[in-house]
Amino acid sequence: MAVYKCAGRLRPYADAPNPWCSYESSEPWVGRCPSCGKYYDVLRFGSPKVATKGLASAGDAVDRPKTKYIPTGIKMLDYVLCGGLVEGSVVLFAGVPGGGKSTLLMEACDAISDGQKQDVLYASSEESVDRVQGICQRLDVYNNRIKIVSTKNIYEVLQLVEDHKPLLTVFDSLQNFGLGEHSATIQESVEVAKLISEQTQRRKTCSIIINQVGKDLDIKGSNAVPHHVETMLYLYRFDDKQDKKAMNLLSRDLRMAIRRGKIDNDKLRILFTGKNRNGEEKRTSFFMMTKEGQIEPLPQLEEPKV
Repeated sequence: MAVYKCAGRLRPYADAPNPWCSYESSEPWVGRCPSCGKYYDVLRFGSPKVATKGLASAGDAVDRPKTKYIPTGIKMLDYVLCGGLVEGSVVLFAGVPGGGKSTLLMEACDAISDGQKQDVLYASSEESVDRVQGICQRLDVYNNRIKIVSTKNIYEVLQLVEDHKPLLTVFDSLQNFGLGEHSATIQESVEVAKLISEQTQRRKTCSIIINQVGKDLDIKGSNAVPHHVETMLYLYRFDDKQDKKAMNLLSRDLRMAIRRGKIDNDKLRILFTGKNRNGEEKRTSFFMMTKEGQIEPLPQLEEPKV
């Protein structure tokens, strides 16, 4: 029979009468240890008795309901997602620093919470609550359904999800979330992504993990992270000299505006799908950063059909 023990027994802490936590249980737990109240790992000892699961049949898929999409309220974002977010799935939203990831997703949080009449949680591991509220102020997002927390401890965020049951949780950003009070190592980033994925599937909610990429669009951290998500989106700055294929996706008017300098390349963004288990891949949208710091869709030659 398996026994689950608090990993605090391995780490002394000063604010407790006993320097090591000795709590153990026959069931695992998520979040704070029920005894010491710390966010330590759960260690399993022994092998649990596993009940044999019944086998499913591929023939049963005929009665399976079709994928239900939750619109983000931003049409060009819904386009690359093939309709919107999917319950129980995780989106990895990657891009270069300062590309507009947080801005676009805060706008999406505002639209989703209004459209679905449910709370969303924005968890920041980089910025304080005041800084995140500053983004909301800049975007004119004054929405009580958007809950904000600032922490580097992934267990604290997962506990908030368990307690408040938000429809969507945005994790900003992966490389700074750890299994304790400090930023994650590369190995911990994989474990963080795994924990988020497991909870999202179990609770049938939606999660978006923000992550940084380099100029070559390589994900920062381990290459194992994408295996724990259903969809990968990339948002990066446009370069008309390098992105010749992307130029061909723009309408003729937009191409002429770029070449004549009427559109500032530094403010042009490309959003595309690199992986999507819930729909088509390689879909592309274009956005423009405004003077106010907002990010708005650019019109294309033909209106995309979601």
